[in-house]
Amino acid sequence: NKLLVNVSGTMGARYLLASLSIAGTGGEAFKQKMEAHEAQLKDFACGSLATKTIADLEKPNSRNLIRTELITGFNNILGDSLIQEIYFTEFAIQ
Repeated sequence: NKLLVNVSGTMGARYLLASLSIAGTGGEAFKQKMEAHEAQLKDFACGSLATKTIADLEKPNSRNLIRTELITGFNNILGDSLIQEIYFTEFAIQ
């Protein structure tokens, strides 16, 4: 899933492009649950990423902090600890 959000505090002048790959447990049931909650998951991810400032995004461990935040939020939406890992296949600040 590709996400494009404005970076907080830049008045829309900067944006973050992130692509996520999600790994979880539960096989076909996991896939169905992800599809059923796709809009909620995207909305949460965009909302979460849009709160980040340039300083937040440039910290050395920023991706790990964001990854943890997304895993926690996604699992809350899904109602279970189904998501094991989120991989950033793209992460670019423009």
